[in-house]
Amino acid sequence: MDQFKSSFGELLTVEPTSKINLGFAYGLNARENVIGVTGYAGVTGTDSLCVVSTGATGPSQAYMESKRIIHYHTGTGLSCRFTASFEGCTGPTGSAWIGLLDSTCGYALGFHNGQFSVLVRYDTGDETIIPATSFTPGLPNYRVKNEQGGYFPYFFDYTKLNVFQIQVQYLGGGAIEFYIENPRTGDFVLFHRVQYSGRHTKPSVKNPNLKLRIETDNKTSNDNMIVKTASMNASLEGRSVINIYPSFSASNAKLANAGGNIMTIKVKDAFKGFVNKSKIVLQSGSFSADGTKLVEVKLLENATITGGSWSDVDSNSVVSVNNTATISGGTPVMSFYIGKSESKIIDMSNWSYELFPLDTLSIVMTPASSTSDLSCSLSFRELQ
Repeated sequence: MDQFKSSFGELLTVEPTSKINLGFAYGLNARENVIGVTGYAGVTGTDSLCVVSTGATGPSQAYMESKRIIHYHTGTGLSCRFTASFEGCTGPTGSAWIGLLDSTCGYALGFHNGQFSVLVRYDTGDETIIPATSFTPGLPNYRVKNEQGGYFPYFFDYTKLNVFQIQVQYLGGGAIEFYIENPRTGDFVLFHRVQYSGRHTKPSVKNPNLKLRIETDNKTSNDNMIVKTASMNASLEGRSVINIYPSFSASNAKLANAGGNIMTIKVKDAFKGFVNKSKIVLQSGSFSADGTKLVEVKLLENATITGGSWSDVDSNSVVSVNNTATISGGTPVMSFYIGKSESKIIDMSNWSYELFPLDTLSIVMTPASSTSDLSCSLSFRELQ
């Protein structure tokens, strides 16, 4: 049977679904990017580039990663494309990576101890680094300039922006492929394949739900290791269908209430003893009032939460709820009014509004005057 045809002979095609898009024309965006630095490192957005650098004093580390997470669907592939340039990365110590990864898992390319390399990170402290001199023989590999040996027909200048692609079959043990664009033809050229199938007893990564990330670490050197990118993308090689994921809901009511936080939900950063990489997607909301005046409803993202207590929505849910906290600030993501005695149900499934680990969403309901009986509920799917 032809692997590119169905069991009845139809031609099979894949429609990629873009899940993470990072661009820097307007600098860094705190709602899209998460950054971290130690020592003399820095992360900046300038000239339509994201620049992640260690500074010229070690030890220093820096990272920029997407807030969004691409969630693996069993039986589909993952891919990421990005531009990257590397400066100050050829010293004897330190590392600089860019790719589909986070602090614990993932796949990347860059420099390690002065050599252009690729990275497969199974878990924290458990990673495989493959230098260019050990790339897959026989492929039309690229060669880092001034490096000797290997199977590389010509150089590429890593200090300039090049276009790269990483493709992952996953399924736990699928192939991992690394590409670079041939500047003469515009085609991607495969320069290394990690042949994982049939060679290992554990998956290539512990959790295939990943971010886009750049990280630099000059260790004990004083090299200013710099990685720059103009844009990054992560895609699912297939349609993204969320109705295959579990659905949960949370609700609360407050009687004779003058308004305020009716309910706040939070996506937990740990779940069943593991780092949580799950996100939730809102499906619907219900809002009701019974009083003498109309009621303003606001949905606030990541407000300052004070007091109250958190409880799990369900033992199998990554969401907890707090109905007694007071809140301030936050980013309004939706606001509207309901009548003095009205119930409104809003279909949010086409909104595609997502919350990620440690994100909160507060529902604030405020009567125009006096008090009202106020209630609300949210339903959501969890991409675990």
